[in-house]
Amino acid sequence: MAEERANAESADVAAVADVANVADVDRVLVGRVAARVKGGLEVETLEGLAFCSLRQADDRGGETASALIGAERDFAVIGQRPDGVLLLSRRRLLDRERRDRLAEAGDRLTEGARVRTRVVRLSEHGVTVVLLEGPDAGLEGHVRREELAHGRPPRPSDVLRVGEEIEAQVRRFDATTGALALSRRAVLPEPWREAERELRPGATIEGRLLRATEFGAFIEIRPGVEGLLHRDEVPDAAWPRLEEATAAGAMMCLLVVSIDAGRRRAELVPAPAGLEPGERFVWPALRRGDVLEAPVERSGRDGVWLWLGPGRHGFIDRRELGRDEVPEAFPLGTLLRVEVVLLERGGRLAQLSRRKAQRRDERDAVNDWRRRNAPVALNTLGALLEKARAERRG
Repeated sequence: MAEERANAESADVAAVADVANVADVDRVLVGRVAARVKGGLEVETLEGLAFCSLRQADDRGGETASALIGAERDFAVIGQRPDGVLLLSRRRLLDRERRDRLAEAGDRLTEGARVRTRVVRLSEHGVTVVLLEGPDAGLEGHVRREELAHGRPPRPSDVLRVGEEIEAQVRRFDATTGALALSRRAVLPEPWREAERELRPGATIEGRLLRATEFGAFIEIRPGVEGLLHRDEVPDAAWPRLEEATAAGAMMCLLVVSIDAGRRRAELVPAPAGLEPGERFVWPALRRGDVLEAPVERSGRDGVWLWLGPGRHGFIDRRELGRDEVPEAFPLGTLLRVEVVLLERGGRLAQLSRRKAQRRDERDAVNDWRRRNAPVALNTLGALLEKARAERRG
């Protein structure tokens, strides 16, 4: 084979040298491939026997040369040997057709165009497909691994198989080389919009732990959708175990606190005990002026944080503590009675006042004492009779 290709190359060089001796170079002749000879193919034409080297037989080298024997094909004249035999090229016509076809395809395969394809090869780096419809049918394209699906790039063999038909979007097309880059991900439903529509606040779901950072853990709740479990939502004692679970890619039951497709953010908290994926959690109504009791989460110089429920927290500014009270006086878990002063972040954060709750309790106690000790009105005959009966019974 190496010797045949060497002879073919010599024939091509001779053809170039003798081009000037042939009239109408590049004119097209119809020829029947008669036989395989040393270095190429013998072709019968109306102008006699001609020769086509292996390199000029097809645009894929000598792979299909033997299959051409007995077939009629168009050939371009590229030269003439000293013995008068015409030198032909099928490859030149195929290249010309290919260039014309690619130039026309460039007008159709613009960025964003959608095409129907069939998978023909899978590799670690992506998928090779062929176009199925229209004048560009048969043209090959490539879908890179990261363009197969939303989220983390999957293994191609995990999402597709050879022979499967898929829709894709054109990312880039080079009309000179024919390189066609496609994206399957671009035609799939936008995962954040679907997640926002289906996963309302209060939804209980399962998510896969992806990575832990100093401010929380990122969790995949759907392909292409990641939420944040904030560090403050996990007890200090449980955080090391969660980091270990994250390294193993473990699943976790979670409660959706909020989801914003526009900002691509989802706030998550551990699901309350007893809730299963698919069930819903309803937060108790919370209004300004409500008085409630809640446990201390943590204390700092500025004030005290209380836990008001899954994903719901309250803050007492140190100026809103009771008389002579300081934040450091309240250890973790201490129940404090407070009044809701202001609701923020859709009710997930409450500004609280212990001072106002104490004043309200004091007023309620005084009013209750007054009601119990108020003088009885004796300005009616019925009241006098009732008092007399009560005294006799006593």
